[in-house]
Amino acid sequence: MGHTSILFWVFVIRLNVGGSRENAPAFRSRVIGASFILFFGVFFVYAYVKDRRYAESLRLSPLCENCGYSLIGSESAVCPECGHPVGPR
Repeated sequence: MGHTSILFWVFVIRLNVGGSRENAPAFRSRVIGASFILFFGVFFVYAYVKDRRYAESLRLSPLCENCGYSLIGSESAVCPECGHPVGPR
């Protein structure tokens, strides 16, 4: 069991402090709400980091100035896609 799941269950237990059977539906809805927020929070952070890494890789990769074709691995002095002359790399 990882640290994240342990922290989640500690959070769930804290939601039900002083709870009873009468509060079970409210407790379940709080747990579902907390799970929803936790899941989508992690998802959006992951998507943001992945998008930033992808944007950084595009920024660092050599591209043709004319058509935007990726020139990674190209040894030619012209773009293989449009034939535009490629400057020094």
